[in-house]
Amino acid sequence: MNTLHVQYADESFGAVSYDGEEPPTLPVGATVITEIAYQALVAAWTTAHETHIEQMHEAVRTSKAEDVAALAAAGIPLATAERLLGLTAEETEAARRAVGPELRRAQS
Repeated sequence: MNTLHVQYADESFGAVSYDGEEPPTLPVGATVITEIAYQALVAAWTTAHETHIEQMHEAVRTSKAEDVAALAAAGIPLATAERLLGLTAEETEAARRAVGPELRRAQS
């Protein structure tokens, strides 16, 4: 089994495995790259993907914390707001920090 590492015209990339001596015909604009270049592209993509996922998780955490703060400001007890939003223990802790000490004291 042979493998070609390829970068396509749209900047995507992949590994193409084939049997025999003749490599497959590649699409127009595709370029054969070294395995080292391929691994560098994989590493860069993985880092960018992980960063993007973490940013999405952070946006959700921020949104939930803002929702708890808004519900608490409207007079809904923190514990009830947290249950309504289905917060995890980690999210509950972050939301309570976001609510601020004034609202926490007012609800005590």
